Parts: sequence; structure tokens; C-alpha cells
Amino acid sequence: MQDTVQTTPATFTAQEPAAVPDRTITYPLRNGSVLAHACPDWCIADHEGDLGGLLMPEDLRHEGKPAVLEFDTIEGTRERILDARIVQYPFASDGSEQPHMELMPDGGSGESTGWLSAAEFNAEIRRAQRHLTSLLHLSEQLAEARAVAHERFVAPGRLTGRGQPWLSLDNGDIETMPVDYLLRVFGVKVVEVDDDSRPAEQLAVLSGEPGEMTLSFKWCVPQVMREQLTRVELLKTRGVGRV
Repeated sequence: MQDTVQTTPATFTAQEPAAVPDRTITYPLRNGSVLAHACPDWCIADHEGDLGGLLMPEDLRHEGKPAVLEFDTIEGTRERILDARIVQYPFASDGSEQPHMELMPDGGSGESTGWLSAAEFNAEIRRAQRHLTSLLHLSEQLAEARAVAHERFVAPGRLTGRGQPWLSLDNGDIETMPVDYLLRVFGVKVVEVDDDSRPAEQLAVLSGEPGEMTLSFKWCVPQVMREQLTRVELLKTRGVGRV
């Protein structure tokens, strides 16, 4: 006779779903009736202005949290270049009744581009990404231009303390100018070492004084990291620990 083992199934208790807050809002309408409508979970509007009894259904607007691109002006003020947020007019009949993206290229103007679907908004994102790539290229071009201008500036007779061209570089220049130019300005000789006695985390060591310096790398450090470490070590000469 074969032995059998009987097991009693454990009692399964279904977990209660998390309570979903009721986002239904009752809006007094202009004609004296009321409108009960559930606010979508992405909407951050408090709808305080909609509860005064002067609302028409087609004027009800839901809006999400904005993504804002800002910049600081030379006067010290902060301006908004681009605002983007999800918007919906649920009772409209002009195409805006579906959730759509609202873009305001000039955040201070209040003028929007219209009603963008997800596909249309993705096209705008790709356009912005291409613009960002162009800005990165311009940044590299600017760093090169500053290096050329600096080299002209430190020509003989143009700088007090001649022979110390590094004094007229600021931290931003060290963070961005071409590394080969920085090595020339600071008078840095680069060497590679195979020194097992050096701590593993000590990948680069800058020694000497500006004008006659030696920057030694462990042989295993790749070129891209060498450029970053060069900037870090040069910034240390200014009392700055990192880029």
C-alpha cells in the first residue's frame, strides 16, 4: 500500500485593494444646476475658481503639473522659456476634450501652441533633443573660442604677472577649455606609471607648481577618464575638489 500525505489547503485571504480617494467634485453651473465630475488623478488644479457658480461645462479645465524651462537674466530675474503640461477640457467639443499637451514657448506670454497628441508631442521632444545637441556643439565651440582668446590675451605685454597665464583662468575655464590647452597653460608634463604601491583609488597625481608640473596616470586609466581627472587635479590648485 502506498503511503499518501494529505494536506489541507491554506485559507487564502484576498488583500483589500488600497483605497482610492474620491476625486469627484460638484461644480455649480451658471444656469443654476450642478455638475458632478471626477477629476483625473494627474490634475493638480484646485478648481477653486470653478466653484463660484459661474462655470459652463465646456469651460471646465483640468491641468497637470507643468514642466518648465527657465533661465536667469543678466538683471538677476528668472524668466520662463517653455512650459508644458497635460490639459483637458472634458466637456468641450472642439478637439480639446481629450487629454492633450499644452506648450507655451514663451512661458510668460500665456500663448500656447494648441492641442498636441502624444505622437505630436513626441515629435516636439525630438526637435528639442536636436536643439540640445546643437547647444552642446555650441558649448564646445565656445570653450575653444575662449581658449583662443585667452592665448591672445596672455601674449607678452598683455598680462600683469607675465609668465603666469594660469592666473587669468577661472574655474569655469578649467572645467571646459580643451585639456591640451590647459596642459600648456599650466606647464604640465603627463607621464604614465605602473606603480602598485600607489593606492588603487589614486588614479592620477598632480605634483609640482604651476609652470612646472607633472601629472602621472596609472597605466590602466582610459583616455576619457584621463581628461576628466586632469580637470579635477587642476581645480585642486584653486581649492576646488571636483568638476
